[in-house]
Amino acid sequence: MNTISFNNKVVSDNTWKVLADFREEDHAKIDNILKNMFGNIKKLLPNNFKYEIIKEESNSNYLADAGTYYDEYKIKMKADDHEQELSFLYPKLVQKNYFILNGSFYVPLIFLERSPIDILRNEKRGENIFVNLLPTFNLTFNFAKNTLVFRKKEAMLNAFMKALYGEESDRYKKLVNDNIIEETDLNEHDSKIHVLKMMGIHNTEFFENSDMTLSKFFDDYLFLDYFKDMFTDFFDVNDIKGVVDQVIKYHTEQTEIDMASLKNRRIVCNEYLITAIYEMYLRLLFSSVEKKENQSFLPTMNKRVILTTGFRGLMHGGNFFNIGLPYTSPILNKISQDIYIISDSRIPKSWTSNHPSALGRICPISVSAQNMGSNIVGTNNMLVNHYGRVK
Repeated sequence: MNTISFNNKVVSDNTWKVLADFREEDHAKIDNILKNMFGNIKKLLPNNFKYEIIKEESNSNYLADAGTYYDEYKIKMKADDHEQELSFLYPKLVQKNYFILNGSFYVPLIFLERSPIDILRNEKRGENIFVNLLPTFNLTFNFAKNTLVFRKKEAMLNAFMKALYGEESDRYKKLVNDNIIEETDLNEHDSKIHVLKMMGIHNTEFFENSDMTLSKFFDDYLFLDYFKDMFTDFFDVNDIKGVVDQVIKYHTEQTEIDMASLKNRRIVCNEYLITAIYEMYLRLLFSSVEKKENQSFLPTMNKRVILTTGFRGLMHGGNFFNIGLPYTSPILNKISQDIYIISDSRIPKSWTSNHPSALGRICPISVSAQNMGSNIVGTNNMLVNHYGRVK
C-alpha cells in the first residue's frame, strides 16, 4: 500500500474495498458512531433533552509550514435549565491517507484485530472465550470458573445467564440441565443487581422502576449499531442473546479458533481512536441511568482527549509510520509477539527468510531478523469490507 493516493483498481463487488480506500472509510466511522451514541442518550433522558453535533475543520500552526490538522467535534446538549457543550479533537485524514501532527506526516497503520469472538484454551489458564467490541472492552466467559469479566470487573457467570434469560426462561433452564452452568442461589432480580454493580452501575433504581432488562440494556445501549452489524457480518447474530448463544456453542462443541488465520482476524486502521470517545459515551450513559435532579451532564472534556488518550496514548505515536523520513518504507504494524505469521501456519522467530511471495497478500516485514514476523504489511490488492474482514 502506498503512502500517496493513486487510482484504485476496479472491484466488481461493491461490498469489498481495496485497502488503499479503506483508511478513509475506517476513519469516517466516527460520524455515525457519534450519532448513535447521542441518540441513545436522548432515549434515556427526558423528552426535553436536545443535542447537536457540530464538526469543524481546524489546524494549529504549531510550526510555520505544517502544524496539526484535526477535526473539532462540538456536542451541544440542553435540557430544562441545564446546558453544556462537550468538545474534542480528532486527527484529520489529509488527502484520504495520512495525518499531519506537529509538522510531521503520519500514516494510520493497519491493525490486525481479533475477530468479534475468539477463544484461548490451554492447560494452565483453562478456557476463556472473548467477546470483543473494538478495543473499548470485551466480555470474557470462563465456564469452568463460573466467571464473566467486563471491563476488568468480575461477576458470576451463572448470575449473568439468569439475569439475561430470566428465571422462567427455557433457555436458562436448559443451560442448567445440560450442566453448562450451575444453578445460582440468586433470583432473577438479585442476579440482575449483581451484574449491574459489576458493570459499574450502583444506583439500580432505574432498572427496578422501569421495564429495562439486562438484555435490552446491552442491545439498545452498549451494543452500538456498528457492533451489531459486525456480529451480523461474522456470525449472523445482532443481539446479546445471539452472541451468548454463539459463545455457548463454541464452548460445548470445543471449537478451536486459529488466530494465525486471516479468517479469524480483522484489518482495521483507526478503531483505536474510538476508544476515548466510547469512554466518554459510557460516562454519559451511566450518568443518565444514575442521574439525580440537577445532575444532567458531566464536566466538559479536555479538548485534546483524542489526540492524547487515543492517538498518543493507546497508539503510542510510534504505531504510525512517519513518512517525513528521508527513505521509503512500507506501512508497518506491530502485532502481538505471540503471533508470528498471519496465514495458514506459524513462522518461528528464528525464521529469517523474507521471500515476498511466502505469505501472499499479507507479508511479514522485519527491521531485524530476530523480530521476523512481528510486523506485517498489506499489499494494495488486498480486499477488506467495512468491518475489516479479508476477502
